[in-house]
Amino acid sequence: MTNKLRVGYIPVTSEIISQIKFHQKRTGVGPQKLLRAKRDSLPNGLSSSVIYNWINGKSTTAKEEFLQYVIRQYKALPNASREKKSNKSYKEDLSTIPEKDWQRLKKIHELTGILPSKLFQICDCPYDFLSPQIVSNWLRDKNYKAKPEYVEWVLINSTSILKKAIEI
Repeated sequence: MTNKLRVGYIPVTSEIISQIKFHQKRTGVGPQKLLRAKRDSLPNGLSSSVIYNWINGKSTTAKEEFLQYVIRQYKALPNASREKKSNKSYKEDLSTIPEKDWQRLKKIHELTGILPSKLFQICDCPYDFLSPQIVSNWLRDKNYKAKPEYVEWVLINSTSILKKAIEI
């Protein structure tokens, strides 16, 4: 017994999956970001979940129109910037946050709510690998390791914001 494809559908082959993954890596753009800006021109029924199902092997067929649209959108995107390459030395020089600094971070967070996301909304962070999520991890885990210069930046800037708020 042969499985017939519905009209307008094609098999999602390993070559198609490889092509989509190649474009994701080349552009640095995942399915959600790819479709987010195109909401007005999306084929009806196409969503990032549909694309993820192709990639994860959950869907073995796809509307040909959807696949063509996704590939066309990816091909139109430029290559990802190589300036923000992952820093292989990121994990070097990590140390446990000193107790005094960790207590200051916790106190600032508890009293003001500045940390972590508000800090990054107010201040331009000079470090590619420092984010609100990382600061949240510091606050949750007393033994979390961090680069001392990251902790210093967070403390200096959150203290500055706190002082400015008090002056108002």
